[in-house]
Amino acid sequence: MRQREEKDLTKVDLFPVRSATDANDVARRHPNLPLRSVPNICPGKQPAQHDCRQCRHVPSRAIVPGRRYMITRRCSERRFFMRPDRETNNAFIYCLALAARKASISIVCVGTLSNHYHVVVVDNHGRLPQFLEHFHKLYAKHQNALRGRWEAFWASEQTSVVELVKAEDVLAKMVYAIANPVTSHLVARVHHWPGVESLTAIDHNLPLTATKPIRFFDPKTATYPTSSTCTSAARQASSV
Repeated sequence: MRQREEKDLTKVDLFPVRSATDANDVARRHPNLPLRSVPNICPGKQPAQHDCRQCRHVPSRAIVPGRRYMITRRCSERRFFMRPDRETNNAFIYCLALAARKASISIVCVGTLSNHYHVVVVDNHGRLPQFLEHFHKLYAKHQNALRGRWEAFWASEQTSVVELVKAEDVLAKMVYAIANPVTSHLVARVHHWPGVESLTAIDHNLPLTATKPIRFFDPKTATYPTSSTCTSAARQASSV
């Protein structure tokens, strides 16, 4: 059986790196190449047309302070790593509130199912990437410790971030996120769902509160607070 010949990337045509983001991406994909250049694996094409499978360019997301978003992310292979229980629910709220406070993010509403979550947020100061990185990292590490796992917790696909331009968009996504267990035919009423839901907190103007989880977080250190709280910013998000 003939072995597939691998292209020597050090001998292909090169074109200059245009930004630090491009340089980091190339360094990750092709660590043996100098950072000042990128491989033109598709001969005859300009950089803007460069769309080969190995070096496909993903446009950067615009991060603008004050924008509102619907965020969704699924577990790896859509497995039930987030199935509701006391520790899972508590850790989700704790990590979410902790990341939101660190990045100055306002949480509008939240809803979880066994293999994914939805959160509607307001990015007050343009720090959404920091929020996502901190929340996903902390929660994944906790859940892996809780379930006795070591492999990837989140799906490898990019986190879904949908901008909500109008107040009607915010309301529509709030309804979708909160009512998801009902529309998925899991329960008859939202408050019957044993996972995290924010409808009760919004109705009664109460915060979502969680204590420091006993898994993964060292109770003897003061790096993380003993409790974490977030209050719905539905009124702020619904303003045009």
